[in-house]
Amino acid sequence: MQTTGKNRVKDIKGKKYKNRRKSKSPGRAALTSEQKETFINKVKGIAEPLCNDEKVVLVNVAYVKEGNNDILRIFIDKPGGITLDDCSRISMQLGDLLDVNLDIGTSYRLEVSSPGI
Repeated sequence: MQTTGKNRVKDIKGKKYKNRRKSKSPGRAALTSEQKETFINKVKGIAEPLCNDEKVVLVNVAYVKEGNNDILRIFIDKPGGITLDDCSRISMQLGDLLDVNLDIGTSYRLEVSSPGI
């Protein structure tokens, strides 16, 4: 496990690259389904140009709750398959873009993976 920055913890397990994002305003209630849909659409709007630039396809974006954890899952693919380096690179770049452009008022874990992983 690596810690970088004051609010980021990175952990590589298998072929998933996880990056925990902290909210600027902790303590807010869980997102409603309408808020989740709006958030997912905003994430797609940010992720698609990045994926195009990196020559990968954005397959799916999901925002789920598992136990007490909110998880933003990004699934990417490309001809020949996705590598751990691809997931890591997209996770770092997308995480930075989301930090600058979105604040949903709650913390979440960012996971970037491929459907086959």
